[in-house]
Amino acid sequence: MSLLLPPDEDPSRLRARLRARFTAVAVRLASGLPIAAEDTHLAGVLDDHPEARTRLAARGAEGGAGSGAEEDESAFFLHLALHVALREQAAADLPRGIRALYEAYLARTGGDSLRAEHRMLPILEEAVARSLAQPGGDDPQPYLEALRRGLGAPGRH
Repeated sequence: MSLLLPPDEDPSRLRARLRARFTAVAVRLASGLPIAAEDTHLAGVLDDHPEARTRLAARGAEGGAGSGAEEDESAFFLHLALHVALREQAAADLPRGIRALYEAYLARTGGDSLRAEHRMLPILEEAVARSLAQPGGDDPQPYLEALRRGLGAPGRH
């Protein structure tokens, strides 16, 4: 599932669709049903975050009702979506060079993909914010350079 926002897509509709998709995948996982191929990244992220998987499966059982304040909900889903984005970037090697950086973070964390991604997430989040805040902010080079610098930063979660 691509998380890219189509140019004519209303962000609130995209956000609602993504949340519903995460919830549907969590419900399928909880019931032992198969996951569609395009949802494997979402399922993988939910497997790595059992508390999120449980929370969303319960939400699905309750008919999709929200489980907290909007700000909490946004942070919760943003965290999950950033994991998916990192995995998609690494799989496609877009931006070019991200796969090698992802693998370097994996090596740095002894192959622990969740720890590696948690070190990378704040950098991706800053890049997304920069991209939204300024024209031309979608240049991938500052993002890639920040990831390179982050490799040398001890203890960044």
